[in-house]
Parts: sequence; C-alpha cells; structure tokens
Amino acid sequence: MELIGDSSTGVNRINGLWATSNIIYKHILGDIQNRLEHISVLYGMRPPSWGHNMFKWIYREGNERADRLTWLARTRNSYVTFHTSLIEHASKTKLDGLRGFFDGRRSVEGCAAGWCIDLCVHGTWQLVAEEAFSLDASASVMFCEMFAAQRLCMAVEHILGTLSSKQLTHFFFLGFASSL
Repeated sequence: MELIGDSSTGVNRINGLWATSNIIYKHILGDIQNRLEHISVLYGMRPPSWGHNMFKWIYREGNERADRLTWLARTRNSYVTFHTSLIEHASKTKLDGLRGFFDGRRSVEGCAAGWCIDLCVHGTWQLVAEEAFSLDASASVMFCEMFAAQRLCMAVEHILGTLSSKQLTHFFFLGFASSL
C-alpha cells in the first residue's frame, strides 16, 4: 500500500518525521497514524518495499489526478464515488496492491481537497474510488492537505473492510507486487 501526496511538509508530518505545535493538526495526525496502525495490523498492509513509509511524497506534476479533484471541488463540483463493481471484482481475485493519491489546495476560488484510490488486480491498476470536496474558506493549505490524507485513510479502511477475509489472507501471505 502506498499513499501519495505532493506536500513534503504534510507527508513528513504524517510519517512522524516533523512535529507540529498546532493542536488541530496533532488531532488529525493522530487519527491518521491510528488508522495506519489499524490497517497494518488488521489487513497486513505494508509499504511497497521494506524500510519505507506508507505515505510518500511526489512532485506536484505526479499528483495530477488528486490535483484535478481539488480543482473540481474549488469550482463547487464536490462528489464521492466508490466503484463497487470493481471493488467486488477485486475481492474475488488476488489483490496485487493499493495506492492512493491526495491533495489539498487554497486559492482565490476557495479551499478544497481530493483523493483517489487505485487497486491493482492481475497487474492492472484500476481506479476504484475518488472524492472531491470543498472546505471552509478559512482553512489553511496544511489543513486541506491533512484533511485529504485523513479522508483517504478512511476510504482505504472502507474498501479493505469490503474485501473478503479470504482475499485479504491471500494478499497478506503473497505480499505486495514489486511493480510499483
């Protein structure tokens, strides 16, 4: 499992490398870290390679889908979609991996965030869920990023919870595809 964002500050805070004194951020970070622990223990999920974190930083250019979702939400087109048929299909076969992208932005159009989740089945990545949502105009960029990461973790938990226990056991023992 790999969760990807383009805010190095946000990703480093989530991974516990950088501290914050902001009480709101601390609350969100604590929730994210508790969810990651839950996902790791209950579902046997791990990063794509040992010694790495589940949250990964990438350049903004590599986060185009999540960035597009924040743009949609800033223009007042909020939505959430779970492609249940694809999730159901993934529950009946070998799951090779899960990756999510998140983004949060603040601009003159407003504050917004978005995330998307792909599942890899038989070596093919498929979009299975995405959300674009607006936030209060007073939200900081960091709050938008943190809230997007938190909602992404919630969605990952939801998707993993819908997969059958047989499929997850198979995933746990086979490990994660190295083709990320």
